[in-house]
Amino acid sequence: MDAGAGRLVAFAAAPFAAALVAAVLLDRFPWWLTGTLALCTVGTSGLGTWVPRPRLRGERGRLPPSNLPPPPTNLIGRSAYATSLAAHLTAADGRSRRLAVVAGEPGIGKTAFALHVAHDVAREFPGGELFFRFDPADKRIVRHVRQRIIAALSTGDALPFWPWQQRSQYRRLFSRLGRDNELLIVFDDVRRARHLRALLPASPWCAVVVTTRTELGGLPATREFVLHQLELPAAVEMLGAIIGPGRVRAEPAFAQRIVAAARCRPLAVQLVGMALANRPNIRLAVAHDRMRAGTGGHPPTGDTALDLSHAMLTKKEQRALMAVGLFGRPGHRFAPWELAALMAGDLRSARETEESQEREAWRLCDRLTDAGLLERHSPDAVGVQLFRPLERVELYAQQLAGRTLTEQERSARRTALQVRRSRRRQPAAHAGGEIFEQLNRTFEQGRISRAFKDARDQVSLARDKNAGAAEAEATTMLAELHAELGGLEEHDDLVVDPLASGFPPARLRALRIRARIRRRRRDLEGAGADLEAARRLNVDLSDPVEEVRRLQEAAIVAALGPEPQRGLQLLDGAAELSNEHQDQWAGIAYARSWVLVNLDRPGDAQREAADGERQARRTGQRLWAVWLTYQQGYCRAEARADDEVNLLAGRALEEFGEMRHRYGAAHCRLLLGRVALARDEHRRAGALLGEALAGFRYCDDTWIEAVTAEYLARALDGAGRSDAAAELLQDAHDLFAAIGADDRARVVRASLRAREKR
Repeated sequence: MDAGAGRLVAFAAAPFAAALVAAVLLDRFPWWLTGTLALCTVGTSGLGTWVPRPRLRGERGRLPPSNLPPPPTNLIGRSAYATSLAAHLTAADGRSRRLAVVAGEPGIGKTAFALHVAHDVAREFPGGELFFRFDPADKRIVRHVRQRIIAALSTGDALPFWPWQQRSQYRRLFSRLGRDNELLIVFDDVRRARHLRALLPASPWCAVVVTTRTELGGLPATREFVLHQLELPAAVEMLGAIIGPGRVRAEPAFAQRIVAAARCRPLAVQLVGMALANRPNIRLAVAHDRMRAGTGGHPPTGDTALDLSHAMLTKKEQRALMAVGLFGRPGHRFAPWELAALMAGDLRSARETEESQEREAWRLCDRLTDAGLLERHSPDAVGVQLFRPLERVELYAQQLAGRTLTEQERSARRTALQVRRSRRRQPAAHAGGEIFEQLNRTFEQGRISRAFKDARDQVSLARDKNAGAAEAEATTMLAELHAELGGLEEHDDLVVDPLASGFPPARLRALRIRARIRRRRRDLEGAGADLEAARRLNVDLSDPVEEVRRLQEAAIVAALGPEPQRGLQLLDGAAELSNEHQDQWAGIAYARSWVLVNLDRPGDAQREAADGERQARRTGQRLWAVWLTYQQGYCRAEARADDEVNLLAGRALEEFGEMRHRYGAAHCRLLLGRVALARDEHRRAGALLGEALAGFRYCDDTWIEAVTAEYLARALDGAGRSDAAAELLQDAHDLFAAIGADDRARVVRASLRAREKR
């Protein structure tokens, strides 16, 4: 499902719980919190407070790379060091390297400190900012980081195959840096100096920050910043930032005792704070007594922060943490079903099945993550969620298991885990296309979150069983979901494996899905090539449903080209094939409406969309029904029926919101903003279009983002904010240029020149 060329959702940011905010104050920065924070940085409350921020910097027409995790909300006790580091990084003279090493023991706040400064100076680096965490378990970390840097800095060039060619390209890319495209790189948790030496750029136009827990000798032009534990007042302030300053003011003496027991180390204060934040009604005096007394009938371990965190958990959560200590392998990333196997005796009741045990294990993993004891981890773009304990927590969990369970009990639980693993790895029969179609039904019902979960579960199960065909199908469905929600970069990553797989049904679908993304980027030639390849592939497969979907997409591609009438011919063929597949009628109606709009027949297009919506409601295809409701609003906008547009787009916006469909909601807000703009309601238009632009920036649909920026510039002009409007038009020009939409870029450039003459 998709929206038209001129259509344009706001992503409403939710407030943070104090415990989640706290996690970014410190050195351990779980990826899941990074994602949450990134999502929650977008939001607008009206034209008066919305400030457009250009997305492009540096070389015209190129998106500078930027993958810094969000900054900590507050940096406590490090302000003097932060000022000194910022000055060092921004002191470019064109001759000297700028390398800074941030050192300190684990948990002292190195990563948070480096990220705070990196964000503070980011605007001084028009070439972008890059962040790479060094995984000590990765034996080829240098090669992998080098490849990722090449991919980030290259402008479409293929990655060379041979390592020596990669090293040569790496040096060549850095030699191109200058004052106009200075780059900042953060290398996090580097353990070996030789790894760093192999990656250090020779260019004086690249500043590098390194965090490390070990001594890194023999490095050139280094400024070292050694972080130590916080002073007592700063540690108390950090605790107050996590649990609320009111609780600290109510019991200041016990707040001081708690952070002193945590030795004023940021990670320890974080763990204590998150444990207390999860128990907002417990007094600090009681918490301090629990910290001193130990838990579970056992004496304290000596790790006061984790003793308190453990004491704040429920009995079942404590048993779950203990079970984490049974995995054995350091840094093991586990799935909730593995934890369920280790805890079967703790979870099992007369009525519980393995599925219900796994659901309970998921809940426990989430609770331990909220307490700062586990991190979520996803190894690739598929997003299969795993969990892993922090290094310090893992040792603590092993201690718990060692003193709570006998050797025989530990062995029995590990045997149960091996049995469950063996059972999951047993091969299963696979019918081609069955997994995709089952997931697609859930998706079309509008149960998008459920479809994501089921698809990832299918990938996880297929990997356990080494079932390549099933994995390719489920991965293709994830690509479809990301394409639906506007996640074009995620789609690009997900579609690679199905296209390269030896499973024709998955490859067939992946070609169609990639064509859809290329069409959105206005690469009509590439989209047509993919659709033709899919047609040829389907000659042998003879999949009528997939052929109908291909024809729908081909019709929309044709509508954007020089022969839009051809789209109707393609849809006539799709209608013939769909006689026995009524669940395809809604998609055909949507595509036909799309084509009719581009043929300047909005009345016919609106009637087609209305008929399609009624059909989709009858068959329970809610997602199609909402898109067709939106499409009716779009058609009425072409006919200048503003009141009907507001009604239809408002209905669609409400339903997209219920489905948490940010991309569809952004299109509705764009449509509503256009109507407000046509009525000269500039403030309302600005609010709607600003929220739509924020949504599209998150969804990474460059074309529609540029279109929205144009409309928002008009709203800002009408409100007398001509400077902000000019920035947005420049942004729109650069976005169009970045995707090769030269005609649109020239139109915007002409508008900018006309403004300059005024």
